Amino acid sequence: MKILKVTLAGVKHLLFPPYCLCCDAHIPFENALICMDCELDLSCSMTDSDREVKVIFYDMPQVKGLYIAFQFFEDSRVQKLIHYLKYKHYPEVGELLGCKLGRIIKRQQQPFDFIIPVPIHPKKRKIRGYNQAEHIAKGVMEETGIPLAFGLLKKQRHSSSQTKLNKEERIRNVERSFGLRKKLNFKGKRVLLVDDVLTTGATLRALVQVLIEAKADHIEIGVLGKAEA
Repeated sequence: MKILKVTLAGVKHLLFPPYCLCCDAHIPFENALICMDCELDLSCSMTDSDREVKVIFYDMPQVKGLYIAFQFFEDSRVQKLIHYLKYKHYPEVGELLGCKLGRIIKRQQQPFDFIIPVPIHPKKRKIRGYNQAEHIAKGVMEETGIPLAFGLLKKQRHSSSQTKLNKEERIRNVERSFGLRKKLNFKGKRVLLVDDVLTTGATLRALVQVLIEAKADHIEIGVLGKAEA
């Protein structure tokens, strides 16, 4: 049976050889998503996150920190990978990049009680098949050992895509879109909120407000990249 599995895996590799999602180069390894050159080029480069906290969460002192894993710009490897994650049905990309985000968080040696992935609306989940933030959070958990908490928050109002909206439109679009699945008290808990890309911060601000209303007093945020608003 083992010999048959190895043989079938070899045939599959010959008929459907894996190619790098970033540069289309052939990958000689099973289950790899990117080639070694692109892997090396994906070194984490944390931006000035203290400034982002002061600008985006200026009136939310409960937000104590922000981790940004990669420099994010148009046609970058990171942008291509996030596109595969969100629109091309590659949830495993989330775990790959989430591990890299987790390494940054781990280096800071900050204790957290749990990770909360940003929720998406059930309609969007049905279309996509999964929540990309959950897979990023799984990668963070794998690297840090911080427990992952599913189902604490919910997207209770379906809103249009934020992609082409300006800052004011984004804020209105997500206003009161999120809520708690049940009555919870986060007082004294250190919460790590995880998402894919930070743009204007409208979505994260809406979620932080929900957590604050549930008595959260220590919230930190981890994202893969910061895009220009």
